[in-house]
Amino acid sequence: MSSDKARLRVVFLWHQHQPYYKDFETGRLVLPWVRLHGVKDYLDMVKILDEFPEVKQTFNLVPSLIEQIDYYLHHDGVDDHMALTLKPAQNLTESNKQEMLTSFFSANSATMINPFPRYYQLHEKLLMAHSDVSRAVREFTEQDWIDLAVWSNLVWIDPMFRHDPEISYLFEKRHGFTEQDKINLIGFQKKILAQIVPAHKAAQERGQAEISFSPYFHPILPLLIDTDLAREALPHIQLPNERFSHPEDARKQIEMSCQMYRELFGRELRGMWPSEGSVAEPLIPILADFGIKWIATDEEVWAECDVDRSGSLAFHRPYVLRRNKHEVGIIFRDHTLSDKIGFVYSGWDADEAADDFIRNLHGIRDSLKPDELEHAVVSIILDGENAWEYYSNDGADFLRELYSRIVRDDTIETITVSEAFAETDSMENIPRLFAGSWINHNFRVWIGHEEDNKAWDLLSAARSVLVDYERNNPDADPEVIRQAWKEIYIAEGSDWCWWYGDEHSSAQDDVFDRLFRSHLTAVYRMIGKTPPDDLLKPIRGMRGISGIEQPLGLVSPVIDGLITSYYEWYNAGIFDCLKAGSAMHRAVNILREFQFGFDDDNIYLRLDLFTNAEDESAAEFDFRCILQTLKGYAFEVCGSDVRMFIRKDDGENEYRPVKFTGQIGVKKIVELAIPRADIEFDDEFHARLAIEVIRKGEQIERWPSYDWVRTTMPTEDKSTFWNV
Repeated sequence: MSSDKARLRVVFLWHQHQPYYKDFETGRLVLPWVRLHGVKDYLDMVKILDEFPEVKQTFNLVPSLIEQIDYYLHHDGVDDHMALTLKPAQNLTESNKQEMLTSFFSANSATMINPFPRYYQLHEKLLMAHSDVSRAVREFTEQDWIDLAVWSNLVWIDPMFRHDPEISYLFEKRHGFTEQDKINLIGFQKKILAQIVPAHKAAQERGQAEISFSPYFHPILPLLIDTDLAREALPHIQLPNERFSHPEDARKQIEMSCQMYRELFGRELRGMWPSEGSVAEPLIPILADFGIKWIATDEEVWAECDVDRSGSLAFHRPYVLRRNKHEVGIIFRDHTLSDKIGFVYSGWDADEAADDFIRNLHGIRDSLKPDELEHAVVSIILDGENAWEYYSNDGADFLRELYSRIVRDDTIETITVSEAFAETDSMENIPRLFAGSWINHNFRVWIGHEEDNKAWDLLSAARSVLVDYERNNPDADPEVIRQAWKEIYIAEGSDWCWWYGDEHSSAQDDVFDRLFRSHLTAVYRMIGKTPPDDLLKPIRGMRGISGIEQPLGLVSPVIDGLITSYYEWYNAGIFDCLKAGSAMHRAVNILREFQFGFDDDNIYLRLDLFTNAEDESAAEFDFRCILQTLKGYAFEVCGSDVRMFIRKDDGENEYRPVKFTGQIGVKKIVELAIPRADIEFDDEFHARLAIEVIRKGEQIERWPSYDWVRTTMPTEDKSTFWNV
């Protein structure tokens, strides 16, 4: 494809981040995601560029992530998952085994468990025990524990590295692993971790990549500067009792980033993805003081700024923030295109997804006049790790198809973010930067809920105690003061409040809650103070697992695809897909929630989409409702047709078709009635549910992502419901 018009410049910014998992008391990382994402996502993302020297990318690293990688490499760092992996199977306690069964299957089933027969077999062994961990422990053999430890690590090795002789023999071996195999596997993981920073440095030095940083412990900088900035987007938001206003902490978080960058890369930090794309006007002079040349946020923030909206160029161009003698550049992420990579394309064929992405870029280019195209930059910004486990081959197929198309296309070119700001004289100045983040152009995720606000108040109190102690004890041990401040800066990170409130939930909610409180508790203990009682109690309220509400009673809805009355599903159980969010905030979902209920005659399922179920936009999606009772059942909903399947009895993950004798209604919602006579239950009516969204035969969503909705479905004479 050729054209007389200029090429459309495209920026890819991949944000690489993990929370700070280190527990001050134990010195151990409580969760393994730095290590596991390190061997699956951080190195291959930059190494794949070796195959496409014409493609340029920007990688944004978070210093606290790098610090934790360094902890593994140079300080004999261990996480709880690693410790259990390396513990000889014969020495595992009952508690160890239960922990393994609850955490060693934390991977996307479709791409990381089911394709590996031995791992799948072990997972099924747990499920066949109705996920009763105590019962499953008794059924696992010593060899099972060894094989589980190996596979829970092995599936996280990126496909790019699986042919290495040091590790390929384990994939060939498949089962019957030894204790030495576990040791070898962890050693290989550390070799991958050791290459991450050098590979990024090499890509930057050869001009193919730019490396940017976020503030050190990933705080929401505007909220450190002044929590009242949250009112710019949400005037009536309920804020913490104590106003937090410490721009000096924002400065320190940036200063620490600049210092680490200088030490690792031998140059000054030029660009920054502020944590969660969070920006505000008072942040600009701080950034300028540290020589930061550019930042980035979301197009929704752009929409709230006072900018010229004439013409077709819109937010697809770089702007500047000129203040007195300072100038900071800013770009705005294309929300739709970024989220297509993050949340949509995982279920598509790699060729089709790459073609769709390129078509979208062509559409943007075609809409621009030649003089507009000269200044245009399309910014694709998203997490560089969380999406890939939902892709086949960990996303490598998609990236290769995409990069190869970009290389062949003479209407598109990739540039680094700094290259977008090579000449700023003609760029439009934004007179006032709206205070907001990439999520709904506000800070609601991190402040406003009573849990968030309590966390901010506890942070304020601990910080004040430390300031007073330092003022009143000029001869205090400098190292104690330094470490105490580090704990404050860790507690200022965004990840704690990500999990507080209603927006997100995970199986590790209590872990994040405990970690946050432990950092603040450490501040008091280091300076000889008694921590307040509030730090000894969970902040996170009890609200059920992952957005699940269990049924309150029997339901008998009319199966017509309509909400006939408010009360027809009133007693049903609910799974809220938004509240069941993962580490990624899903900006694109197909399924909003599903409800489940029953009476003496039927089991009922209701699917609520983000659009009407009968709309044209919903036509490309099918739904697979999986019901596990004494047997396994699947109901594939294709338009207004339903196909029923029963799992074969040979233990394989295969189903045979049977006649569906129930009802379906598809209009505003999808309603399904499944006759109880067609379902076999055990004596306690145990049931597990999951809903998959299917596009062209490929799963693109699964709810819950890793687990099941566990419930019971008794008949009326055996029904037990707890009402408060």
